[in-house]
Amino acid sequence: MKTVTVKATIDLPIGAIADAVGAEVCRTIIAAEREQAQAIKYRPAHEALKQASAAVVQSLTAWEKVRHTVGERAAFDKLIATTRGLRTTLETLKI
Repeated sequence: MKTVTVKATIDLPIGAIADAVGAEVCRTIIAAEREQAQAIKYRPAHEALKQASAAVVQSLTAWEKVRHTVGERAAFDKLIATTRGLRTTLETLKI
């Protein structure tokens, strides 16, 4: 079987291609951004409180386990941070 090598220059009107698909691409990007923002923005309040409370309980348990040891300070700092996170969640939800 013989092969033929062809070297050619093809002029494509980029402006026309962009006009044809640009609007659809923009709509797709905007829709994806909205969907992502809604997923973050509209998380149910009970789920946010549940997660923040669980983090505080977990941090408290960890702190209680390491009291009077070298790791106590780090565990206490983590407990304070998760408690602040719970406070922020409550303030955000305005409960």
